[in-house]
Amino acid sequence: MAAKSTSEAKAVPGMPDPAAWFTGYAQFLENGRVAFDQWAKASEAMGKGMFDLSCEMARFSLERFKEDLAVCETLRGCHSQSEAFDCQRRFAERATTQYLEEAGKLSGLFAQAARVGFPAPPQTTRHEAEKA
Repeated sequence: MAAKSTSEAKAVPGMPDPAAWFTGYAQFLENGRVAFDQWAKASEAMGKGMFDLSCEMARFSLERFKEDLAVCETLRGCHSQSEAFDCQRRFAERATTQYLEEAGKLSGLFAQAARVGFPAPPQTTRHEAEKA
């Protein structure tokens, strides 16, 4: 005996129509595909964003390390405590300014990665949502 096709299947009381199962499943698969595509795009954007952040942090760390070495050389050449204190003060002021600027740069890079990886959902009006 041949199996009944979906179109020939009889509805069971209390259960959804079998013909609707496949329509719903196709929509389920499409939703899954769309979600996966969005996840892949977000992952790629966040990966690039994290790479950019890492590169910027490495660049800044190298720059700061070079300046730390330079101030050590300068301190070694100081002839008085006041001269050494002034050198340390200038170093601290410059380092503080650089760290604050870098924090702003890193925040901007992180925000950019988040904007690219997680764009805002499209805005719909209440009327459009009710029609859908």
